[in-house]
Amino acid sequence: MPEETSLNGKTGKDITSILEKLTDVRFLVLLLSIFLYLDIWMLRFGVDPTVLSLDTAFESFKKVPLFIIIIFILSYSLLMAGFFPVLRKFIGITRLWLQDSVMLENHTSDERRLSDWSLAFILLSIYNAFLGYFASTSEYMGISIYIINILQPDGPDIIIFRLSVFFLWFVCVGFALKVDDPFPDD
Repeated sequence: MPEETSLNGKTGKDITSILEKLTDVRFLVLLLSIFLYLDIWMLRFGVDPTVLSLDTAFESFKKVPLFIIIIFILSYSLLMAGFFPVLRKFIGITRLWLQDSVMLENHTSDERRLSDWSLAFILLSIYNAFLGYFASTSEYMGISIYIINILQPDGPDIIIFRLSVFFLWFVCVGFALKVDDPFPDD
């Protein structure tokens, strides 16, 4: 009997740990960024994920050329590890040059990553919206356009979801516009 209780306790802790990880803002922003990037690719290839079941999606995924999968992973990694951090530094330098009073902050590496990933989330969501609105060849216009259509009569649960995403988007704007101290006191 003690063994069974121990297993149930371990399973409960594992589930709690997974839920805590999902509610961590850094993980959430990173997860949303990869989802937006994947949605951009689906829009570019004319895939409508609203009509796919898990079974058909898995069968379709098995037919995707390996080279495309490698390019997707490499390009996402380069964007998240190189492009967006450099772009955020450039925005910070530009703000220092143009504004008289910019608050420089000494951030930890986790805080800098959150700011970089927040910029990625913002720019990918904007690009997703433009691509979906102007270049979509199907009825599906991307997740950003779906969330923007807040006035659709979908019910209070969907409206609360959309408002939460808008709130997260504006919080991410605040994170992305933070300026790192170029000479931190280490």
